[in-house]
Amino acid sequence: MSGYELSIGGPRSDDDADVYADFVDFDVTEAASSMGSWGATLPFRASFEDELLSKVWIYHQDEIIFRGELESFEADYESSTTEINGRGIFVEMNRKTSSVHYEDTTVYDAIVDFWDETDWDALVLPPNREVRDTVQVSEFDHAAVWSWEGTRDGDTRQDDVELVPNRFEINEPNILVDETEHDDSQASLSHDDETDVWWVLIETDEPVNTFDVGIHQQETWSSDGIYEEAWDSVDHNTPQRFHLFRLEFDSEWDQFRPKLQIYDETFDIVRSEIFIPDESGYSTLDGVEIDGTQFEILQELHDIGSYEFNVNDYETLDVHSFPTGTLNGEPDWRITSSNRSKDLTDYANRVTVHGRTGDDGSTPKATAENQDEIDDMAQRGIGDDGVVERFEKNPELTTQEEVDSRAERFLRESVNERDESGSLEIVPQQVAPGYSYNVSAWGDSFPYGSQIGSNSLYFRGPDSPGDVDDHVVYSWSNLIYGSGGEYTWEFLVHPQDLADLGDDEYYTIFEFDEDEAGTAYVRLYGDGSIQLDYTSTTGDVTRTDMNTIREGDTQRLTILWSEDVWDRYFYVDGQLEYEDSAHPPWLDLEYGDYYVGADRNGENGFKGGIDDVRIFASSEWKSQEWIRQNAYADLVEADEDLEGLLNYLRFDDHSDTDEVRNDGTAMYFDSEIVGAEYQEKFGKLDEVQYSLGDGDTLSLDFDISGRIDTELVSTQRSARTNRRSL
Repeated sequence: MSGYELSIGGPRSDDDADVYADFVDFDVTEAASSMGSWGATLPFRASFEDELLSKVWIYHQDEIIFRGELESFEADYESSTTEINGRGIFVEMNRKTSSVHYEDTTVYDAIVDFWDETDWDALVLPPNREVRDTVQVSEFDHAAVWSWEGTRDGDTRQDDVELVPNRFEINEPNILVDETEHDDSQASLSHDDETDVWWVLIETDEPVNTFDVGIHQQETWSSDGIYEEAWDSVDHNTPQRFHLFRLEFDSEWDQFRPKLQIYDETFDIVRSEIFIPDESGYSTLDGVEIDGTQFEILQELHDIGSYEFNVNDYETLDVHSFPTGTLNGEPDWRITSSNRSKDLTDYANRVTVHGRTGDDGSTPKATAENQDEIDDMAQRGIGDDGVVERFEKNPELTTQEEVDSRAERFLRESVNERDESGSLEIVPQQVAPGYSYNVSAWGDSFPYGSQIGSNSLYFRGPDSPGDVDDHVVYSWSNLIYGSGGEYTWEFLVHPQDLADLGDDEYYTIFEFDEDEAGTAYVRLYGDGSIQLDYTSTTGDVTRTDMNTIREGDTQRLTILWSEDVWDRYFYVDGQLEYEDSAHPPWLDLEYGDYYVGADRNGENGFKGGIDDVRIFASSEWKSQEWIRQNAYADLVEADEDLEGLLNYLRFDDHSDTDEVRNDGTAMYFDSEIVGAEYQEKFGKLDEVQYSLGDGDTLSLDFDISGRIDTELVSTQRSARTNRRSL
């Protein structure tokens, strides 16, 4: 079990810590809103009595994957081994008793207040982000949110603030980032309905102790001056990477501008989320008293609000509380095996309940159904036109009102019995339980877990049910940077059913229709060859050898061509597969329509998955080394220079399933998804198990159905799902 270490009494860097790297076996189990447990079997040692209740750190390579306490040991002379066991880092809270009483407050405020009474520095997300939700990750996003000059007392130096690829870089301490007082043309946030509250969630590249975020309000775009300012601060007990700010105003407006105050620390902002929750939907507590240990009270508060909590990072003790169903991005995990199961044994979308037959021979009866579930099942071809029924006769129900109530409750229970679960085996790394993860290994688009981000698009090609084949169409009309005539076009593809095509039949991967000037296209033929052409009067077609692209595998297709030279190169996963000489095209990429997954007529549709589309038009081609190194990299997450990357379609923003997001440099981007489906194979991660004595893998157990127990208290019904990652 190379790479694993157990440190007792302190981090492994402490001189007083006892560090063990020789294990017979080693197991760790984690779940959200629990303490977790660990156990190890070591070569024989007579006693660990002096180490009982000592802190432990568990490492894999250089990463802390678990922290807790040593609570018991058992030395076995016969087997020459010693077993040591304990629970996770929250065990301290189980040794402290407390009592809380709540009158006319929200569950959210109660959770925040209770964490504040502990030694933990927790980030508590609001229960919904319903009214507005925007995420800023690209260079253009950062430029649109953060401006340069100051209105608050402070030292503002524009030269020390810089936009670099996909992050906002602050190079000097004690800086105010803001705009001039009367320069309202830079206002970057507007809202259709006037509001008096905004929330900002910021992720920094490194852990930070403290800084401030503010927003000022303006009445209209032409208003002269600032009507009101609001500020909020974070001051963490230990430095953190995630920082949450709530900004409340005395009155309501519709134009806003964020600002930033930096103190002694410098950092980069890699991601911002600016949102407005529906605070009227918060669950409430009134006349509630809870007694017990700190840990028991924390669990009960989270159960009442349909919340979870966990440790996101054992290095910084980054603790998060979040609504059940909150989505976290798919980690960069290496999947070694997976399985998935579905159980509809007790599922129903229409139920009938009969009560006790009365003396007069009449029987109270009620039927309830869920039309959304019926429509879903009908689309899948399940049941009688989608209807799946269950029946219950309950002699304890004597009135029609009781039967009606039981039918509604029985329906909710039966719908929630659409039980789907699965597990992954991955190379060990810390993965936080409790979140919902988009597990690409279970999708139709990239079923082996090899897509780049947390999402992708699936195209049904000839099986598309609409009048046209599934596709994406988009256009744009301006650039942050200029462009050049050296084209690097890249597509992550996972084709299906190529064998159903003739050698001269094809799927369209990509097409650019330049009005009447001509059409550039990339086609995949049934024999696995790729065709590239520009249909102007001077265009020459290139078609590669057969089997350039393989059916059923995920591959990065890269095409280099130019408006200046005749050379064309075709790479697959960074390896040169074909080269040709053909007349250069002349593409005016700013004028025309782009199609992904089908041609401009909605025909010759691609079947399978397409992800991470990159359209570079720059002063030089990407090198083969760059192509190979970044074939399966997320260029935003990797902080790559995006200059010349006009269109970067990561297909990850599943909050709006009608359009796609461009993380490239092209502005005024407009798009439409026609039929193609985002791959939302979400699973709530119920449990994490490190079984280090059995193949050095990490087992992740998921509840894919995302069921919530209907018997939880009624206040959880107003909790809504967050579909944004942390």
